[in-house]
Amino acid sequence: DPFTDNTIGMTSSGSLFYTRSAGGMPHQFLIHRNPAQGEAPLAFIGQGASWSPDGRSLAFIKPSATGAPELIVRSVDTGEERSHRHPGLPIVSPRWLHDGSGVIVQINTQVDGRQTSAFHFVDVRTGTFRRLFDRDTNGRARTGVGTVSPDDKTLYLGVRNNPGGPITGIVGVDLATGVERPVLTLPGTG
Repeated sequence: DPFTDNTIGMTSSGSLFYTRSAGGMPHQFLIHRNPAQGEAPLAFIGQGASWSPDGRSLAFIKPSATGAPELIVRSVDTGEERSHRHPGLPIVSPRWLHDGSGVIVQINTQVDGRQTSAFHFVDVRTGTFRRLFDRDTNGRARTGVGTVSPDDKTLYLGVRNNPGGPITGIVGVDLATGVERPVLTLPGTG
């Protein structure tokens, strides 16, 4: 049979890694770094997984029974999954705060027939969503995925001068105030 899956790459020892579609739903796979002989990966439906700082939980996006995406926090030890729902949750990887108290997600809404996006903090213990700030500002588009600073005070995002255009720089946005500061401007057109 011809190989029809998508190749990721091959290791120096000759192991081939590839993706395979099965059942039309995105899956996440977990396996130990040095698996025991015959150990099979743990597979579950979802995508955009992000490890908690303590390595004991995963936050990811999964389609609900209605098809709407929901935030899932899965215990690696027990397999228990807690669902946190909010209208407009896109399939964008959540970002953990280093203290493990919650994740940052993007929420999309329609305002006057136009889609807008904002970042929200989700308390993973209570499931409470708290709006932080708009994704885009000053006529520029910021990326939907970023990195949280080690002190949990800043979200670093790419910025584009034109929606859909190349990234022209990196900004830091204060999680408490939404105030943006430039970190890096890329030379040329991005």
